[in-house]
Amino acid sequence: MSEAEQATDPRKWVLEELDGRTEANPDSAQGVEADLWTSKERLVKHANKFSTPVQQEPVEVALADLIDEREVLYWHGHLTLATIPYLNAVVQSEQRSDVTRQILIEKCRDWLPSKAGGDADGD
Repeated sequence: MSEAEQATDPRKWVLEELDGRTEANPDSAQGVEADLWTSKERLVKHANKFSTPVQQEPVEVALADLIDEREVLYWHGHLTLATIPYLNAVVQSEQRSDVTRQILIEKCRDWLPSKAGGDADGD
């Protein structure tokens, strides 16, 4: 294992990748081609590339932990950050779409108070 691999925290790498691949855009379309979401499969595959300082297995473990800890929102193969701006953007995007995924909206709304310390508005 190279020095760069040893020095790169897979959790930090996952969060940085999600931050770079996604945007808290409430006008975003649904799906991994939109800027609000990315694909779990793409993220994990990217970890195996030669130029990437992390390996696939530690990234999968870190991602599972981040999802369990509500730092990352996972929805049927889609990933996004689970911060107040992102959760609010998911809710707004879903409400504006032709096919509203009510369970996803409820999940985001359930997570918001814990992110805001009891204030779901994010102000």
